[in-house]
Amino acid sequence: FTDAATSSSQSLGNAIRMVTLVNPGNPSGVALPYSFLKAITELTKEYGVWLVMDNTYEHFDVDGMNTIEGNGGPAYPCFDEEHVINIFSFSKGYAMAGFRVGYIALSSKASSIDGGKGMGTAAYEKMLKVQDTIAICVSRLSQMAALGALEAGRDWVL
Repeated sequence: FTDAATSSSQSLGNAIRMVTLVNPGNPSGVALPYSFLKAITELTKEYGVWLVMDNTYEHFDVDGMNTIEGNGGPAYPCFDEEHVINIFSFSKGYAMAGFRVGYIALSSKASSIDGGKGMGTAAYEKMLKVQDTIAICVSRLSQMAALGALEAGRDWVL
């Protein structure tokens, strides 16, 4: 995969602005290995391309493909890089189907881009601008249930 991605990016020049990965995949359930995810993270950083990691099905990695090899780290790591946007859902991870609650995780690493704020911080600020123009949102009940799920942890989820 990595060789194909590298050759594709070189032939396209700077035409690619964003790469999106859904991992594990739906409906196949195929999980990309951690080594591949790390390589894509480094490749997109090298080319200055946003990487959107759709981690909605993170807890469906039954083969443990995303475990950080050899260090006993988290079973499903977020890449803390300023060009990576991680997307998560309570629907799948906390058995809250129908509540329509999700969240994103961005890096707050500073860089020389955007006046030292970092791409993640700048992206967050732009998302807030868009959020202010949307008249609908998740219900208060769903938000409180999601907060309760975070506080309780995943032990209660089958």
